[in-house]
Amino acid sequence: FTTKDPEDYLQGENTHLSTSLEWDGRSDEWGPGIAGALRLGDWSFSLNGMYRDSDEPKNFAENLDPASIETESALFKTVYDISETKSVKFTIDYYNQDIDRPDSGADHGTYLNLGPGWEITALTLKEEKESKIYSIKYRDTGGWVFFDTLDLSFDFNETTQDNERVETHDYPSAPPPATARSNINRDSYEQEILSFTSVLSKELGSGTSVVQTLSYGVDASTTNSIRPRNLSRILDDGTDNTRPGDGDSTPFPENDTLRAGAYI
Repeated sequence: FTTKDPEDYLQGENTHLSTSLEWDGRSDEWGPGIAGALRLGDWSFSLNGMYRDSDEPKNFAENLDPASIETESALFKTVYDISETKSVKFTIDYYNQDIDRPDSGADHGTYLNLGPGWEITALTLKEEKESKIYSIKYRDTGGWVFFDTLDLSFDFNETTQDNERVETHDYPSAPPPATARSNINRDSYEQEILSFTSVLSKELGSGTSVVQTLSYGVDASTTNSIRPRNLSRILDDGTDNTRPGDGDSTPFPENDTLRAGAYI
């Protein structure tokens, strides 16, 4: 998809500012938004920010604690017009979402099916997603012997996702004064993508009855991904009860990928 550039806000003016406030009664979602743009000579800037806070009901009667969802996003762009036909655009795109799902109140059974005395008293889930994208794009519409238009793009994308599952259960064999334990499972996904893309186009047959457009280019990208995991056990008196074999692990190997291609 394509996001707005500074000129889309300015439309020939030197400044732009707009604000918004939204509310949705179905999920008690509310949030402010702001969009602004500024032109300073050959430079133009824009900033678009948004915040959302909502509660997702768990049942029709709405007598259970809802899931809490908070979302933040910001998009910053700056464009430098080198000449009438050449420009450079810098972009920073940020997104973050936190989801907190409290215990549903359902019967979760017993820990490892160990029977009475080991009842699971609470099960909560948390999830956080964060994405940061940095981009530099160069555009030339002045033409040359090999192209009429040229687009070059360098992008770096960093994405992380953390999932936390907390299971609290009675612990009859806990050392006094503790009586319960929380098993905290954290699963993460981390990915970094560095990419380069070039797109060139050349009009062929100009001035004749049949005009063709030739497009060609090359692209390359590297991807690094890893899925770390952590398990810790905490007693209700604050004592660390993590056992040997718990702690940090990487059940999935780190993955590095290189892709490159050309087209015409």
